[in-house]
Amino acid sequence: MEFLEKLSRVFPQKELVKKVVESDNPIDVTLDEAKKGYDLLVLGASYREKNSDILFNPIVDHLVRLSPCTTIVVHGHRLQEGWSPKRILVPTKGTAAAKHAAEIAFSLASPGEEEVIILNVVVEYESSSRYETHFDGFVRSLGIAHQIVEELRELGELHGVVTLTDVRVGRDPETVILDVVTKERVDLIILGTDIRPGSDRLFLGPGVERILNNAPCPVIVVNSS
Repeated sequence: MEFLEKLSRVFPQKELVKKVVESDNPIDVTLDEAKKGYDLLVLGASYREKNSDILFNPIVDHLVRLSPCTTIVVHGHRLQEGWSPKRILVPTKGTAAAKHAAEIAFSLASPGEEEVIILNVVVEYESSSRYETHFDGFVRSLGIAHQIVEELRELGELHGVVTLTDVRVGRDPETVILDVVTKERVDLIILGTDIRPGSDRLFLGPGVERILNNAPCPVIVVNSS
């Protein structure tokens, strides 16, 4: 209860219900609670297992796999008291999951203060006779990419949030994303996924795992149900 009281200071203007449950099976207890009409389950993962079959840690992986509602996993090392992200990056391919990630970013950013960067990476066009027929498709992809980031920029502006857009070209989207994180001094990455696990292993895609492994800042993964 002392720990929950400390956490409650983060939500000074919200109505809170604090619970302490005794159990030797935290996964089942948490899932039973989540089935009582909750819309969102938020989990923290301050470390990752070295085992390649585990994405975050056994408890978090199981909860994301089996959760009846949308989950948010906050992955990052211990941060200083009062840490607040000033620049938030949301990579997008125009999916509903990426839009959900952007909405989370806009809700975290204070109007006129923090910045949200919306990034779309277009796979690089390879100039050779074998690929010339795909050039028109590449040009269309660039146009679509600009439309995607512009739509989210407009959404951010409706929230009063300073929203920047960035369209980049590269052979490897994850490399481009990590490069932007470093060069733009990003404090937080928010990734949107909508994968419903079909096996005993939580797998959100190789791109997500690579970013989790290499990002120099905290990462939030929003997995929509």
